[in-house]
Amino acid sequence: MHGSDDCTATADYDFVKAHVDPKVFDKYERFLKIVEDPSLRECPLCKELVKPKRRRTSSEEEESKEENDDIIPEMVCSKGHKFCYYHSLACKGDCAAYTIEQAKAERLANATLGNDVKPCPHCQAKIFKIEGCNHMTCGACQGHFCWTCGKALKPGADMMWHYSTSNPYGCLQLNDMDTETLNSGLTRCIRILALPGSIIGHLTFWPFAPLVFVCGLGFILTTFAIMAVQLVYYIAAFFIWLLIIKPILVLCGQEPTEAHMELFCNAPMTAWVGSLEMYSAWIGWDLEG
Repeated sequence: MHGSDDCTATADYDFVKAHVDPKVFDKYERFLKIVEDPSLRECPLCKELVKPKRRRTSSEEEESKEENDDIIPEMVCSKGHKFCYYHSLACKGDCAAYTIEQAKAERLANATLGNDVKPCPHCQAKIFKIEGCNHMTCGACQGHFCWTCGKALKPGADMMWHYSTSNPYGCLQLNDMDTETLNSGLTRCIRILALPGSIIGHLTFWPFAPLVFVCGLGFILTTFAIMAVQLVYYIAAFFIWLLIIKPILVLCGQEPTEAHMELFCNAPMTAWVGSLEMYSAWIGWDLEG
């Protein structure tokens, strides 16, 4: 046993046994056994080191000691605990089926991560999104950015305008519309049609703004106000969409989707959230803290 920092002194077995704690020495002995025979596996239930059985004869075993293709995966310790040489207790005795399931899970995870992981534009840290709105806050650098387009955002007016329903070149905070559909002429047309709803949403927030973070009453009032306004607006907007806007768009050769309908009908709530975030940024209030 050699020391670190270019020290060439050697500590033999007896020296180590005399100068270390018994628990540490036990780990040292286990380490020596594993180094001597890498095929040893630890029982996950009682920690006993178990040597696997092999399919070859004893003479062949010595010649192929470094190979693992002849190892019998099923292992049993002296106390009768059963486990797998390769997967411990995970495979429950069926290595082949477990390996297939793990491969499927890995392929699914890789496919999912391709869509649900994006780099932070500020520090390039990988950000994983499971659900929620498209306004992202990096856990590494606390930078703000848009999940849809990847643009770095500044809290306040910049963020509010980026997600404003009336911004024909911005993104949508509460809508998972893909980039191609978002930048289409149809979507920009609907954003213009949703402008009255956006104005209503902003007007529902700003009269209560001075009281929102001064006392709880202001926040309660504006929250109930937007809920009531959004409910009434949604019912009216839904019928306008269904009976007027959608038929006209179809006659013009367009194919509006459910996401377009949500964009039009939820305009007040989207604008209200944008106003709330802008105001909180102005006064230094951390909504996510």
